Parts: sequence; C-alpha cells; structure tokens
Amino acid sequence: MLCMGLLFNTVATAQWARMQGVPADENYLFMACINDSTCILGSNRLLLRTHNTGERWDTISYETDVFFTDVQFVNDSTIYAAGYRAVSASQILKKSYDLGQSWTVLNTAVDGKIHFTSPDTGHNYQPNFVQRTTDGGITWQTTETNAPPAIGNLYFTHASTGFFAGNYPGTVFKTTNHGQNWVDLQVAGDFFDIRFASDQHGYAAGYFGEIFKTNDAGNTWTLLSTGLSNTQTLRAIFAESDVSCYAAGEHGMLIKTTDGGLTWAEEVLNTTQHLNALFCTASFCYVVGDSGTAFRTENTLTHVAVPTIFFEDSSAIYPNPVSGVFYVALPSDDRLKKLLIYNMDGRVVSSHESNTADLSNRVAGKYLIVIKGEKRRYKKVVVKY
Repeated sequence: MLCMGLLFNTVATAQWARMQGVPADENYLFMACINDSTCILGSNRLLLRTHNTGERWDTISYETDVFFTDVQFVNDSTIYAAGYRAVSASQILKKSYDLGQSWTVLNTAVDGKIHFTSPDTGHNYQPNFVQRTTDGGITWQTTETNAPPAIGNLYFTHASTGFFAGNYPGTVFKTTNHGQNWVDLQVAGDFFDIRFASDQHGYAAGYFGEIFKTNDAGNTWTLLSTGLSNTQTLRAIFAESDVSCYAAGEHGMLIKTTDGGLTWAEEVLNTTQHLNALFCTASFCYVVGDSGTAFRTENTLTHVAVPTIFFEDSSAIYPNPVSGVFYVALPSDDRLKKLLIYNMDGRVVSSHESNTADLSNRVAGKYLIVIKGEKRRYKKVVVKY
C-alpha cells in the first residue's frame, strides 16, 4: 500500500551549523552517542570522540591500514568498533572499556555492521550472513545465511527483538529470540538503513528515495511518499517516534517529517556532499558525510532518542505484566535519577524520581519504561493488563 504525501519546502527547518575541528579529508560513515555530551564519529581509518556535544573532537583511534565499518556504545564506558585491515584483509573487532582511551583488539571475523544488546551479547551483519556472540566478541556463531549481499544496517529494539535490512536483493529480516533465528519479512525495497523509535514503530530507507514505515513491530511495512525522485538515494535514517524522523542521503539531501511520514520538509545544508549517518540526542541532532561534512543542530524533533542498555533479566522491572504498581531494580553500582513512561506513540505519559510507578489509571497495552541512572540509561517494555 502506498501512503501518499508530498515534500513541502516551505516548512520551517532547523538551523544547521558546521562543526569545527573535524578533519576535512575524511569521509564520515557512522556516528553514535551515549548521552547528550559524549559521541563518537568515525571514518574508515579514524575514530573521533567528543565530550562536549561536538564543540571539540579528539582522536581516539587512527590506523592507516584499518578500515572501520561501525562503532557502538554498550554503556558509559564500553565501546565496540568493527572493521578490517586493508593489507592483510583480516577482520578485526576493537573493544574499549574506558571510552576509547585504550583498546583491545579481538582478532575475530567481524566487520560490517554491529549491534550489542549487552556487553557480552552482540550481532554482526556482513554480506550474505549474520552472526552472534555471547562472550563479548571472542567467538561468533552464524545465525542467518540468506542475508542480502549488500549490507544496510542492523538494529535491535530489545535484547530479544531485532532487525536487519540490506539490498541487492533488498528486504528486512526480523528475530524474536535474541538473534538465534531470523525471518525474512519480504519487504520489497533496497535499504541502506533501518531504525526503530519503539518496539512498534520503525523506518527503513534506501534507494529510489524510498522510505518504508511499520507501526506493528515490523510485521507489515508501508511505502511512504517522500517527494524525492527515484534517482536519489537515502543512506541514513533516524526515527525518534512514530511521527518524528530524519532521513539523509546523497548530494546533501536531508529531509524531516513530524507527522509520521505524511509530509516531508527539506532541511537546508550548505553542502552537496553525500550524507552517510544521522544521530540525535536529547539536545542535538547530527548529520555527517563525505569530505569532512559534519553538521549539528538543536534537536527540534518531537521526542528524544534514548541511548540504551538492554535488560536481559525480566526481574529488573517487576511484576511484568502489571495491573498497577511496578518496581525497578537497577544494578548495585547504579542509582535511579528519573523514570519516564512512554506510550507506544512515543509520548511521555508520566515522570517519576523513585523506583516505583503506578499504571492503574492507564489503558491496557504496552508502555516503554526509560530509566535514567547516575551511570547508565535503561529501557524496557512493560505490559499493562
């Protein structure tokens, strides 16, 4: 089914500014943030880190013979970076326990895209296959052998539920058992990126200016009309909620929706370089690309992206399902600062500063619980009956 919409250039857009101190001779391919201030920006050979929302960037890894393909924060101290050595063609996985000050190299067959749902459990999408680790990247087991040969991206909404999308031929795959098995959803698109704002709502973007959207946890996908021509390619997407989303692509193309994809507005950037990655925190949104392209704007989207650590143990929030009051138990080295309850439309319905909350007056259904601790952030879906 085609969801009709138009690209309106007259809609007010955000003010994007170039970030200073970013080397201009690099093609930036990926970006990740763990909180408002700390992010990593990466090219094939360089990893940069900021602790002050992009005002200053410091080099945390530079290797002329290494091609980085992806990076991910697992928590406030642990980072994984995947890639391969150009001379030997050997794949590597680098791991840091101190935000990139020092690195351990795991000589395992990992490049392409990675997504870790805990410090030990991670997933890796390479051409034609997906693999999984449960020991922090030391060993890997192949879990899918029919993946698209041209990789797009890999994203988990929960420790047990994840997606990957690719192209040539393109489709979306889904797992509901921690990546042990995958199901081809047979979505007829060629994808560069996929991102979910919640368990239910996600977007995937790629060739021909196409963006697909799901409102039912990936079971069905709708092709949205972006107003872009079929000669344009979207390389990155960042969804903050069912209604708020950015998409970026070739020749400086950046568009935004705030109505669930019905209409899209073009954002004005002073560049014609290809844009390769997007990321938003609570305060800022970033878009990066070729030839040192790196822009930042204040976050004007409706909702807030939440860097996450996934609960593996269902007893961390209990009882679940719940009819009324539930309780939150954090790790012994962390303490709760704030608890936010989101409905499945991505809107905050209540906020708390204690380890308990009450859903008695809420309608039955699923709610996203976001816990901001002193050291980490967490999220989990709770079912109200």
